[in-house]
Amino acid sequence: GQPCGECVESESMKCKCGSTTKEMKCGTDFRCDRRCKNMRACGRHRCGMRCCDGSSGNGNCPPCVKQCDRKLDCKTCVCEEVCHAGPCQPCKKKITISCFCGATKRTVACTIATTSPHLVDPLKLNCNQLCKRPASCHHEKDRTRHKCHYGVCPPCREVCDVVHEDCSHACVLPCHDPLPTPPQPSRRNRRPPVPDATPLSLSDVQCPPCLALVKRRCLGRHGISDVECSAPPHSCELECGNLLACGNHSCTRRCHTVSHPREICELK
Repeated sequence: GQPCGECVESESMKCKCGSTTKEMKCGTDFRCDRRCKNMRACGRHRCGMRCCDGSSGNGNCPPCVKQCDRKLDCKTCVCEEVCHAGPCQPCKKKITISCFCGATKRTVACTIATTSPHLVDPLKLNCNQLCKRPASCHHEKDRTRHKCHYGVCPPCREVCDVVHEDCSHACVLPCHDPLPTPPQPSRRNRRPPVPDATPLSLSDVQCPPCLALVKRRCLGRHGISDVECSAPPHSCELECGNLLACGNHSCTRRCHTVSHPREICELK
């Protein structure tokens, strides 16, 4: 004989979670669209499964398959395993820190970085390479080189040597070009901030008045002494000594401006 056909009867049927009743064809696997709000066995993640058997509170939600996401012993990383019972495995990640130029590196376990932060401080790395950043002053070509480092470069120790426009003497002071302003540190970045360094043009160098020693006569022309180039005309503080207009007595005032020595004093 021929096989029987499918059942064509309908019946009132409840979905798997029991929240919805509907007239359905006999033998239909009826599932509603309701998402299960119960917690899974892990106790931390909601089920979220469509029409779950556990929605009725019988504990039949499937095992949790989400990422664990609990903090590991390093207090920084999270567990990436499938949600599980019991304690998580110790953090196995490694942290690599490097000097500014990248030539010197150190790798430590993430857990050590938490318990001994000084081991991951890039400022403690001793790199023997020379600093590759350009000078922030005008001594880029002839400056004394220093080792690789973070932060602002140490002050330049070279003599300024910029020629003064008004006297042609070279500035004898140590380099006094302005230092770049350090940027504000970032809480998210372990590395200290690095300022932008651009060599300063000679035309931008601002020197104080010339301090070179030159020989000049005093105001009263009594003698020659060493004075700073930028100093105003000076008095030697000796008695003037020039004849007064009477022609009989000498000026007893302190050294002052005269046209020619040993002549009649112009002061009245």
